[in-house]
Amino acid sequence: MKAMLGTLEHDQQEVIALRVVADLSVETTAEIMGKTPGAIKQLQRRALCRLRKLPPTLREGTP
Repeated sequence: MKAMLGTLEHDQQEVIALRVVADLSVETTAEIMGKTPGAIKQLQRRALCRLRKLPPTLREGTP
């Protein structure tokens, strides 16, 4: 998981950590990050798209 998150930009890492790992709402995440809810949704969408495009070996945690 750490290697996967390392492929993301800092803001994308933070939004995934807050939304997925900490299970915070869009509104709470936006407040914490100082962004609008729309910006958070876009960051999350881009981060998840980027993670889906990773090679299967990286997604599965094998070198």
